Amino acid sequence: MTTSAWESGQKDLERLRLPKGLTRDAFDAYIVTALKRVDVVKEIDRLADHGLPDARAQTVLEERLGASAPYPSTEMWRVLKGWLVHFLGETYRLEVGQEVFVKGRDISS
Repeated sequence: MTTSAWESGQKDLERLRLPKGLTRDAFDAYIVTALKRVDVVKEIDRLADHGLPDARAQTVLEERLGASAPYPSTEMWRVLKGWLVHFLGETYRLEVGQEVFVKGRDISS
């Protein structure tokens, strides 16, 4: 883990104001409850009903957080998506993007 990733994680945990001495299950439950209370997470949840492409999720984060965003939207979405899949894996899953078949130019002539 890089120093910057560690520091970012520490900042995230500080913002959550976790009680000391939580068991792993209590920690997980606390994080799930905290995530479900965040308005932008509620919107992400609603949009994910029909599949939410990364670009759209990033736009939502940009629109909702604007200049107050602590990180670029691509980074925020990567982290938030990871947290949602980790802590709410029974609710969310990642689907691998489709391959795109595109006709190119003929180089055999």
